[in-house]
Amino acid sequence: MLLRLAGSPGVLGPLVLGSSAALGAWAMEARSGVGIFAFTAGALGSLGALFTRALVGGPALRSAIQEEMIAAERRRHEGALDQLDAVLAKIDNDPRPEAALRDLRTLLAAFEELSERSENCASPESVEVLSQVRQLGEASVASLRETLELQQIVARLHSPSAAAPLLAERERLVLEVQSGVRQLGRTLAALPAVGPDSTVPELRRLRSVLDDSLATARQSAQRLEQMLAPAPGAEALPATEFSRSSVNTQESSKP
Repeated sequence: MLLRLAGSPGVLGPLVLGSSAALGAWAMEARSGVGIFAFTAGALGSLGALFTRALVGGPALRSAIQEEMIAAERRRHEGALDQLDAVLAKIDNDPRPEAALRDLRTLLAAFEELSERSENCASPESVEVLSQVRQLGEASVASLRETLELQQIVARLHSPSAAAPLLAERERLVLEVQSGVRQLGRTLAALPAVGPDSTVPELRRLRSVLDDSLATARQSAQRLEQMLAPAPGAEALPATEFSRSSVNTQESSKP
């Protein structure tokens, strides 16, 4: 924000004019007081303009910068998901992971749109449900990255018996992600139908179901981490292109 304010022409103009006048006085061998006065006047003018812009346009500028940061973070996040989608589509002949990721992104975008235009989503219970929806979405993306890592490990193994437990774990993760996507779809279908008279009990039921799905995702992440952890004294498995991502379980939500 300070860089935006200080870099505006209204703030830089007086300082540039004062500096130019000071340099001109020095070049013409005028008395040093003239140059010092010109530079001081320009610097004070710029400082005054800076404080004025901060007081008058500060809130609007702060809001604009926050929106730009949120948009930049959203683009970064969407780019990472695009990359994950492309790798999932190439890693094997199983179309389920990338299909689940695309459905997940569509559902999460629909939730965000619903939260912006629906008055029923302004209550504390609705905000909590939407927060859990985002957490379940992040957990599902993390599980899809886990399936990718498992598949990359399997590709380096030579024994079917060694690959069998990893493939079984991958299959279980894919089924859990598909189950989570179905749950998000049911939640999205239920939210618009929640009326003023049934808001609290219905939303509590949705929160309970989402809690169960989140608990399952967290248990899956812990179980897989224990499964891939090296035994004492053993070397860790080499890193893959997509490292395991921790499940974000923070209570606060962000767009």
